Amino acid sequence: MASQDDISIDSVLSDFTEHTLDSENTSFLRSEAGTTDSDKILLRNRQKANKELWSHTRDAKGSELVRNKHRQQIYYCKYCTSYMGSSNAERFRTHLLKEHGRNVSPTPPGPTKTAFDNTILDIFGQQLPAEKKQNLIEEMTLQAAIKLPEFKEACARLITIRNLPFSLLDWPEFWAVILSVNHMAKDTLKFARKDVPNLIESTYVLHREELVKKLKNSLSLVHFSIDMWTSPANTGFQAIVAHWVDAETRRGETALLSLKEFKGTHGGEEQAEVFLQVIREAGLEDKLGFFTSDNHGSNDVMLRHIAEEIENFDPVVRRVRCFGHNLNRVAQAFLFGSTAKQGEGQRDEDDAIEMAIQDMGQLQKELRDQGTRSKEDVAKEFRKHGSLGKLHNCNVFARASPTRYQAFVAAVGRAIPMDNDTRWNSWLDEVIVALKKRKEIMSWTEDNWQELGEDALTRDDWQELEDIKEILQPLKTCTKNTEGHAATLHTTFNDMEFLIRHFTQMRERFRGNAQMTVRLMAAWYKFDKYYKLADDTPAHAAAALLHPQLREAYLKKVWSSREQQKWIRPAITKVRNLWKDRFKPDNVRSIDLDLIQDPAERFLAEMTISTTTADEFDDFIKVSNISNNRLSL
Repeated sequence: MASQDDISIDSVLSDFTEHTLDSENTSFLRSEAGTTDSDKILLRNRQKANKELWSHTRDAKGSELVRNKHRQQIYYCKYCTSYMGSSNAERFRTHLLKEHGRNVSPTPPGPTKTAFDNTILDIFGQQLPAEKKQNLIEEMTLQAAIKLPEFKEACARLITIRNLPFSLLDWPEFWAVILSVNHMAKDTLKFARKDVPNLIESTYVLHREELVKKLKNSLSLVHFSIDMWTSPANTGFQAIVAHWVDAETRRGETALLSLKEFKGTHGGEEQAEVFLQVIREAGLEDKLGFFTSDNHGSNDVMLRHIAEEIENFDPVVRRVRCFGHNLNRVAQAFLFGSTAKQGEGQRDEDDAIEMAIQDMGQLQKELRDQGTRSKEDVAKEFRKHGSLGKLHNCNVFARASPTRYQAFVAAVGRAIPMDNDTRWNSWLDEVIVALKKRKEIMSWTEDNWQELGEDALTRDDWQELEDIKEILQPLKTCTKNTEGHAATLHTTFNDMEFLIRHFTQMRERFRGNAQMTVRLMAAWYKFDKYYKLADDTPAHAAAALLHPQLREAYLKKVWSSREQQKWIRPAITKVRNLWKDRFKPDNVRSIDLDLIQDPAERFLAEMTISTTTADEFDDFIKVSNISNNRLSL
């Protein structure tokens, strides 16, 4: 055995780096008894990092382990039976030298391991070898303090939540952080990147089992948000997020239930099949609530297919359209719909607006990917969108070269955010920052007037940008209201009603402005379409009627015009029918007050129990609203 004086930084790190970086440790074979014939062939054919060392070994016999719990293959000496085997190459070399006089040279480190060791050495110097000289009790205490299951769980969360590569576990800088806290970690934390997929899967299965229990015991129906996402590798993924009222916390909870990969087509029928498989595995067929998704037609198809399999499932009533997606389309209609032209192949104005929005997306793609169209041609198309297009072109001009960009930043004081074809509010952010830097941009424009040409922003352009900001700013606020766990349907209902007032006021204000009126009409047309579709489900009205601060009084206040008052009764009827069909308890007993003899008990019953023919639902929605202060108590 090597003495403490022989310890070097290489020997200190050999155990640690052997597991994380040695390519031979890629098979998981726990014992000879559990090894298949194909595994044995794979094991024999695997190239060893040190063939000379492995030439002194024999195969595992009987119940002997082929690999230890860290999946490292064990060396068994073929010259004696006293050696019980070890997964540590250095220990096996020491055994061969001391017991059999056979000197086997260590495997020369590869470039990856050399770089790894050098990084650790640069950070710690000779500190790690020195720490090996600590007393045994201290080392045992440090080693006992390490929680391997918690470490693995933390690594899995770090990699998945922060979107880090599995190779994190090969980063010397990562392990340097671990070793700086506990230098004995190298002897315990045998965990490599090849272990991550299995760990993530097992962690997911464990958490999913707990999640399913919560969903089955929920105080409410389980509602779902479903969306499809296509990765840069053109692989489709369907995310199924569950929302429910938890029986333990008695609060609304949200969790990812499934993230399924689609290797082929992912139309509505295929999505429905995957969803049905997920909820059947979870046993949630009887707890399905409402479904929130965007306006893509495949979501309607999905719900219709689900209705064919689930009894008493109305695909129209259960469909809640994502308000964030609605706002995105409304804002884009305002920004780009003014260029819409109806013609052959376009059924109506909505088609024309959609085509105008798609044309803008294609323009930005041409600019981003440097397509076949010339920059001048693309700039001309952007210019059709008025001040917005000219601001965009100015931004593109300022970013055309590093020199020009640095000159712009020096003149203006900062860069102007670039718009994109994904988020409408990227255009609003571009406008807001430009307006804040208006004076500086105007000065920069004067210096570049000739090169900017038709894209130079005039005073009229700046005024139009001010108007656009005023109109779109409230839409950004409404968009923020849809984000996070605090977003609710009653907030969405209120924002929809607010936008009716907002667009009405803006149309009146800009009545004499032809360009702005066209923009507002395009936005209103798109908004009105989604507003009418929202009426297909009673979910929004139910959220308002059953909110302690709103109830029926809110509907009467927000729908105050003569035309709107006609909407109140049908809305309440829809929600009442939903209450009776899905939520009203079957065991509600009526109480005959004449049978209550005690005056005090009779008075309590009169005050707390409905004795009229009205339903409990009607009693609730007609009660006076509860103030914020009373709710906080």
